[in-house]
This record gives sequence, structure tokens and C-alpha cells, in this order.
Amino acid sequence: VVAVLVTLATLFFSSLAGFGFAKYRFRGNRTLFMVMLGSTMIPFELVLIPLFVLVANLGWTNSYAALIVPFMAPAIGIFLLRQYISTLPSELIEAARIDGASEFSIYWRVVLPLARPALGALGVLTFLGSWNSFLWPLTVLRDQANMTLPVGLASMAGGITAGSEPPVGSS
Repeated sequence: VVAVLVTLATLFFSSLAGFGFAKYRFRGNRTLFMVMLGSTMIPFELVLIPLFVLVANLGWTNSYAALIVPFMAPAIGIFLLRQYISTLPSELIEAARIDGASEFSIYWRVVLPLARPALGALGVLTFLGSWNSFLWPLTVLRDQANMTLPVGLASMAGGITAGSEPPVGSS
């Protein structure tokens, strides 16, 4: 459930942001994109504690919202779709505007069908990354009923229990 919801949310929000970065010009477009792209160089382990504090302050610990919401629009997904959508001819978008289509209708009826190859690639990568995620679910989930498959399997093997500290003297 978590992997499917993360994948669907990532495809929607990344394609929407990628479309905005690729086909619209606004003040700070390039700077915002470079900052967003630069955030891919920050390792997740560095962001883990501040993200946990934020999730705990929102009261989302031990819930699926903590597993889904922080990963709805990853920078790498926005980058991938921006690069793909920028190769689409702008004449198609202009023709849709002349025909009276709204901006969301242009996105939904023109851009998304043409971006299916990039959406497929991003969908596979996102699903596999979410399915195999271990560290973040181990950090935020406390109840065994809410555990994802990798964390649940590790806890059944006896080495890890979510929300507990390692035994004293273990290394």
C-alpha cells in the first residue's frame, strides 16, 4: 500500500513540477531548479533526524503518512520529468491554448500522455525504492502492525525491533 501510494503521488507531483520548470518562465526559475537539484547531493542520513523531528511534531509517528508525505516529490523525479518534458514541442502546448484548453487540461491531456516513457521509468524506480526502504520506516514506525515488509521481516528474524534500543554490550 505504501509503495503504491508513494509511487502515484511521486508521479503526479513530479510531473506537475517538471512541467512547470520545463514550460513556464518565472522569476527565479533557474535558481530554484538549481537549489532543488543541489538537494540531491545531501545524503538521507543527514536529513533523517530533522525529518523525524518534523514528523513527530506533526504527530505522524507510527502512521503511514510519515512514510508517504515526505517522499511525494523527490528532486530526482522532478529533474527527470523536467528534462523529458522540455524535449516536447512547445507548439503542441500553444495549439492546445489556442483551442481553449486550461493549463491543467494541457498538462493532463497533452503533456502526460506524451511523457508516458519517463513516467514509466520513474514509476519503476520509485516503487522499488519505496518497497525496499528500510531505515526511514524503522525510524518512524513503532507498532508491529504498521511495519513495512523489510522492517517486519527483519524484526521476525530477531535482530531488530522497531522503536527499541540495542541490547547493552552488543556491537
